[in-house]
Amino acid sequence: MKKNIKLIIQIILIFSLIYGCDKKNNHQASGSKVPEKGSPAIDFTLQDMSGTKVSLSDFRGKIVFINFWETWCPPCREEMPSMEKLYNKYKNDGLIMLAIAGDREGLKIVRPFVEKRGFTFPILLDNTGREIGRAHV
Repeated sequence: MKKNIKLIIQIILIFSLIYGCDKKNNHQASGSKVPEKGSPAIDFTLQDMSGTKVSLSDFRGKIVFINFWETWCPPCREEMPSMEKLYNKYKNDGLIMLAIAGDREGLKIVRPFVEKRGFTFPILLDNTGREIGRAHV
């Protein structure tokens, strides 16, 4: 079962890298070093839509699906229903999903977008782009 989750996550990550809406190479613009393959992910702390702080390190040792997205991004909008299905299918088996919204308007624009579509996976807010710039490779 873990192999299936890893394969699905790899496919989605490849899709996101190929078709993502990253405006520029944020990791280069921010001066962050690109992590080496196999190295630990860069820890970050962001707030969810209810204001609770969530850190990547909270989920050490678990399978974590991280998605960087914005409400205006057509490929992001297209992939999110599939993410919801994946989340609902595997959340009770330990899959952690963190969808990091980079919209500058923050909660004001993200909450209505998420509620209208009925997404239930955790949404974290990064309207400054600092964490996305550090972690997005």
